Amino acid sequence: MVKQLTRSFIVLLLLSSVVFAESKTEPIALGAIYSLSGWGAIGGVAELRATKLAVEEINGAGGIAGRPIELHVEDNRSDLKETVSAFQKLLSTQQIPVLLGPNWAEFAEVVAPIANRSSVVMLTSSGYTRTLTTGKPYVFTTLTPHHTHTRLLFEHIAHAGHKKIAILHSINTYYESIYQSFLERFKDQNIPISKSLAIESKTTDFRSFLLRLKSDGVDAVLALLQESGEIPAFLRQARELGLSAQIYAADISYDDVLHKDPSLAEGVEFFRYVTTSTPEFQNKYEAKYHAPTLLG
Repeated sequence: MVKQLTRSFIVLLLLSSVVFAESKTEPIALGAIYSLSGWGAIGGVAELRATKLAVEEINGAGGIAGRPIELHVEDNRSDLKETVSAFQKLLSTQQIPVLLGPNWAEFAEVVAPIANRSSVVMLTSSGYTRTLTTGKPYVFTTLTPHHTHTRLLFEHIAHAGHKKIAILHSINTYYESIYQSFLERFKDQNIPISKSLAIESKTTDFRSFLLRLKSDGVDAVLALLQESGEIPAFLRQARELGLSAQIYAADISYDDVLHKDPSLAEGVEFFRYVTTSTPEFQNKYEAKYHAPTLLG
């Protein structure tokens, strides 16, 4: 869920939020919160790399109105409480006018109301919920609505002609939003859902669910399950129990467990987030970090 933060966008945010009359030379303190450890690091690390590269370009070109950007980064450790603590630390120690991040919906959601109350401009490039920016004039996201992300996979499922479709979704901000988007699409097309199950966070034993799906004769499962635990466990146990249903999923390309053992996802069909940058920025990113821009 990585979007490259371009030089022009950062400049625009700073021009709209920084009072330059205070100092003509003092650095502009810019805050950033990303998941640099834990299960969200595959997204957070890539976003931080892109942010640093953009800041380097801005400073190399003379900064903003002659003032360099000073980036202050906090690791939220892929934890909601740590995300809030990280923002409060940046606010109290650096008096940041702008916050970049956090990455991903669940982390962006907890900081957004606090940033807005604090009159701190917040830009997340990979966090989205339907109400993330509602009533919050200081909060922005560059990620398109989840409803647009689900369209192609939904159309593929709808054309497959399945008789019994089940949906499993993690009780998690991001996956609940994706689930609602799919549910609306199925309803709009009058496609019935045979079974819908909400899965508690950090569930790793899906055997009872899988046995129920088998006994019910489900021939398609939409598994909207969290990375680095739930989705790989589900896929492994589905194979062990011989589930014959076609499995669909959200974007599982960010799952570090599946990166190590991609055979677990063999045959799974999923939608993929594709975010791009300018060719020039992409080349600089890949040359500096020896990694592709899409996954970091």
